[in-house]
Amino acid sequence: MVLNVKKEFAVQAEALSLGYEDLGSVFWAVRDVHLEIEKGSSLCIVGESGSGKTTLGNAIAGLLPPYVRVAGKLVIEGVEVIKDSRVIGANKIRGRIVTKIPQNPATSLNPYVRIEQMFYDVLRDVRGIREKRIAREEISKLVSAVGLEEDVLYMYPHELSGGMSQRVTIALALASKPSIIVADEPTSNLDAYLKGHIVRLIRDLSDKFGISLVVITHDISITEVVCKDMVVMFLGEIVERGHVKDIIRAPLHPYSSELIEAVNLESASYKPKKYAGGCVYHARCPHASNECLKPPPLLKLSDGREVKCWRQAR
Repeated sequence: MVLNVKKEFAVQAEALSLGYEDLGSVFWAVRDVHLEIEKGSSLCIVGESGSGKTTLGNAIAGLLPPYVRVAGKLVIEGVEVIKDSRVIGANKIRGRIVTKIPQNPATSLNPYVRIEQMFYDVLRDVRGIREKRIAREEISKLVSAVGLEEDVLYMYPHELSGGMSQRVTIALALASKPSIIVADEPTSNLDAYLKGHIVRLIRDLSDKFGISLVVITHDISITEVVCKDMVVMFLGEIVERGHVKDIIRAPLHPYSSELIEAVNLESASYKPKKYAGGCVYHARCPHASNECLKPPPLLKLSDGREVKCWRQAR
């Protein structure tokens, strides 16, 4: 199948694999991912630590390290970022077409620079706004959009609370007027009260500005609030995809069921093992059979959902 670059898609991936060299061999953190995200839509990438969700999110954001190994294709807003075994267009999208809301905002903000200067730097370097009056008007709009007072502009990062830091990083992500925002575990450092506020803020802002949203999370409880669609990843593969409400209500893959039942993925006692072929989940699956020693087919169902599972193929 040839990748068909269409303007209506924000992200298109075909047979995308991403790996890292390890003692002479390659550890493939993401394997054979096929993914399309429509412009203006919202997608949650869900999975536990080691599932490959952050590596996939970094590829979409153009943030892969120079030592990464790649295969397949990745197109972001019509720009070829990965082609075959080469990363060719990451610098064209990074910080411009795609921005990222980091997992730990407190450590991602420059501790020696006031918040106001960070906004000036983005507006100057990315959008070419050099007149201070115009920049100040834009900064005021951004700060107001995330529910902060302008007093925050005169603070240093260490003076901000966790919720304020997260709101500042959201506003900074919006400052470059991106087409896509990748939010990496946006609630991992927040308490339950702030978590709900932040995910609703991200959702509302992406809707308001028409931004395509990719949310990386291990917390499946936020997916219904922030996203319309969801993919479930395990050991580098997408094992199920569909509308969030459909997967939450009636998961097709046993791993999706486990995530929903567990809710807190960090409590799982299972530690991922090296992939040995067949279904990536068979060593952990309560329904595993000899058939699962072979790679399951990707089933595309009539309601738009996708799943890799031999039980569903029967």
